[in-house]
Amino acid sequence: MNKFIDKIKSVWQPLLIFFLLSLSIVAAGWLYSFYHLRDHHKEIARNLESVASLKENQIDSWLSERMSDAQNIIDNPYIGERVGQLLREPYSENIGLDRLKWMRSLQNLKQYQNVLLLDIKGRIRMQTGKTVHKIGPETGTLASNVAATRQASFSDFYYCTECQTVHLDVLTPVIHYNRQRDSVVGVIILRIEPENLLYPLIQQWPVSSQSAETYLVRREGQEVIYLTELRFLKGSAAKLKYPLSRSELPEVMAIDGSIGNVTAVDYRGKKVYAYLHNMPANPWYIIAKTDRREAEAIAYTHVWFIGFIVIALIMAAGGIIGSLWNRRQKSYFSNQLEQERERQALSKHYEYLTKYANDIILLLDEDLNIREANDRAVAAYGYTRDKILTLDIHHLRKLDSRPSVDDQYRKVSDENGLIFETIHKRSDGSTFPVEVSARRMEVEGRKYYQNIIRDISERKRDQEILQTQKEELEGANQELLVINQKLLSSEQELRQADEELRNQLAAVQESRDALERSQASLKQMEEMFDQFLRYSPVYVFFKDENIRPLKLSKNYEQMLGRPLEELLGRNMDELFPSDLAKSMVEDDKNILREGKVIEVDEEFGGRHYRTIKFPILQEGRPKMLAGFTLDITERKQSEEALKKSEERFKQVAETAEEWIWEVDIKGLYTYSSPGVEKILGYSPQEIIGHKHFFDFFAPEIKEEYKKNAFEVFAKKESFKGFINININKKGEKALLETSGLPVFNNDGIHIGYRGADINITEREKAKEQIKASLKEKEVLLREIHHRVKNNLQVISSLLNLQSGYITDQRSLELFKECQTRVRSMSLIHERLYQSESLSRLSFSGYARALIEDLFHSYGVDREMVSYSMDIIDQPMKIDTAIPCGLIVNELVSNSLKYAFPGYHQIGRQGLIKISLGREGDGSLALSVSDNGIGLPQGFNIDKVESLGLQLVTTLVEQLDGRLELKNKDGAFFRIIFRAQ
Repeated sequence: MNKFIDKIKSVWQPLLIFFLLSLSIVAAGWLYSFYHLRDHHKEIARNLESVASLKENQIDSWLSERMSDAQNIIDNPYIGERVGQLLREPYSENIGLDRLKWMRSLQNLKQYQNVLLLDIKGRIRMQTGKTVHKIGPETGTLASNVAATRQASFSDFYYCTECQTVHLDVLTPVIHYNRQRDSVVGVIILRIEPENLLYPLIQQWPVSSQSAETYLVRREGQEVIYLTELRFLKGSAAKLKYPLSRSELPEVMAIDGSIGNVTAVDYRGKKVYAYLHNMPANPWYIIAKTDRREAEAIAYTHVWFIGFIVIALIMAAGGIIGSLWNRRQKSYFSNQLEQERERQALSKHYEYLTKYANDIILLLDEDLNIREANDRAVAAYGYTRDKILTLDIHHLRKLDSRPSVDDQYRKVSDENGLIFETIHKRSDGSTFPVEVSARRMEVEGRKYYQNIIRDISERKRDQEILQTQKEELEGANQELLVINQKLLSSEQELRQADEELRNQLAAVQESRDALERSQASLKQMEEMFDQFLRYSPVYVFFKDENIRPLKLSKNYEQMLGRPLEELLGRNMDELFPSDLAKSMVEDDKNILREGKVIEVDEEFGGRHYRTIKFPILQEGRPKMLAGFTLDITERKQSEEALKKSEERFKQVAETAEEWIWEVDIKGLYTYSSPGVEKILGYSPQEIIGHKHFFDFFAPEIKEEYKKNAFEVFAKKESFKGFINININKKGEKALLETSGLPVFNNDGIHIGYRGADINITEREKAKEQIKASLKEKEVLLREIHHRVKNNLQVISSLLNLQSGYITDQRSLELFKECQTRVRSMSLIHERLYQSESLSRLSFSGYARALIEDLFHSYGVDREMVSYSMDIIDQPMKIDTAIPCGLIVNELVSNSLKYAFPGYHQIGRQGLIKISLGREGDGSLALSVSDNGIGLPQGFNIDKVESLGLQLVTTLVEQLDGRLELKNKDGAFFRIIFRAQ
């Protein structure tokens, strides 16, 4: 596992570089493909728009050419004269042949299917081409209109059931000019067969395409009809229809008002890109479309190519990074190989030393199991090598020394090494003393203990022999003393005595050495004790039996303001005030007399101290005393502050009108403030220790609320605003609001809850009264809105009646404008009367109703002028809604009156847009625009004399907003204001 982790660590850098480089390449490829696809889509849209414009111009040119033929007939007096003569003398053969020749020449030259001559009653009098027995009723009606208006006109595309083909007719009147009065003597119909002339012109695409086509459609009731032949559906011209509910079709989108480029589904069910446009001066719509799949094929081929390049670049980057990393790895492994050779050499050297070492060497793991042992260990313990590797260090210890194993090796870890003596056991149960030198070491992240163990049996045996010899020597020394007394006269005895004396001197020397060592150890202990006294944060003292300081900690200098040398050996009254010194001496005498430990609190120098004193026994009797003194000034101050806080809390609790309480974990009251008497009528004494909190719950809620309360107790959570019904001492119900928090003792054990109850009975009654009062005011305000709405409607009706007596057109328009303004305000009050809120209303619904009313009032043809709305659904205050409604009323009214003087003049269907949205800074933006003829040249709203626009500027100031206007592709007004 470690090798795997090391391998991961070694390759993360090249992998990260490869990942980041690959990510950059992919991002660059994606961005290039994204912008390429976007540009390609724009190119498709431009191509479709260009084709549609080209076809539109071609159709207009073709229609103009046909209309020119008709106009030539109107303007030619010779034709009018000859036709009039023919109709007066129908049997004149020369005139008939001459007329027929002229008509046939026109048919052949302009490739008309038929040229028909009708008299003023609509009867066919002459014709060329295929024989036509009669004309349809629609053609007859159109011929009568042409004769009446003396203007040439086109019919629409229609399917002829007799000849089973589609026709498009050009009807032109034949006028006989004379001095007295010009007269229409007939109508000539130039019948066109679109299949041969117009359809190829429309269907021809500028470039080769498998799916692109262009066609014309128009609206017929609630359906769309295809006027031209479809590329993929033969026989569809003037016959194929789809309902307008098929909103996915591009032709339906065009009829619904959409223009320009769209994405749709065509009549085949294929996804297409299409360009929509309405033909000027005709109810036709031209559709230019192509399949999305074909249009995007080239772009996606390019994207695939970019994808292959991205993959190749990633592979190349991977190869380069891999090559560099491989070169680095070779260098790394060469170094590792060299280090491994050095390690193996050191390992062999270590194995040699371990194998032939005279000491026992054991390697233990972190759990003190034996992992390695040298030959000396196998020989010393009597176990086989395999057996000893299954043991831990405890099994090699004598039983009575095993408990100390873990502590000793813990010290090894803490001190990073330890030398100690212990008793080890062989496999046969025999024991031998050893000296262990143990050190901690780490190998490949794991902890081990290396033990070098030396058998000290011989050393111990020599020590025992030396001790025995010493004892024997001491005995011999005693005997020599006796002999020395007996053989004082003998020279030989003196010599022996001299020898014994030398031996004694050696023993004395050895004793002196031992004494020096003891003194050195004692000196070390004294130094340690002095260090303790110097740096101890606690005041430490030792006193003799005369109650004078023998030893004092260093911090006494700061307490008493004198150096230690001046403090030691002094009486207590020399160091402390007389009263304090006296009490100290009495306490110290009692300790020396009775041998007890005492604890006293003392005050000195404005600070509080706590002293613990105890006797020091010698030969079983107190000879000295010692103690520790703690500075408890801060603790005393905290206790005093706590005591004062508890007193303040008690005063607040005793005087508060709220009921302050404490309960144990079973809900039994352990404290109650006097406030309970005002709330429930009980005294605190009647409650504390006698009542549980749930004893006061009303019977209908008692079990449920008790269960909920103990669930909160179990979670040890605080609670707030818990409403409950209690029964007071009189048996009356009281509505209480309860809050509480858990209480814990010093050991952190939950022992109960502390909280307060507030009587909210009167407050709730007041709330109910307020609700009833608000309900009454709401009914009254709703009735006011209803009456205001009715009065405004009466005013509107009066204005309507009065307008019937006004003959001046300008005055009549002013009356109508006032009437629409009154209706807009009436509509607000009607909406407020019907809504749940009496101060706010939905502006989107109000605006839609207002605009529908304006379209109805002005009698607008919805096929010629329509509107669209984009208003956020947000309630609006009435003082904001009224100005906004009046502004919309004035601007939409202006658009309906002035923006569309004639459908043919603007060349497109009229559209009024109303929107309301929120800006980035939180303000609202109300805009009204149209695609009409626009505002007059040099228009300045500040100098305008129109009452409506003056009213708009006044209302904008009322909203504290600003007005923006543009005069491009129609009029555009935008009001920005702030409202809640």
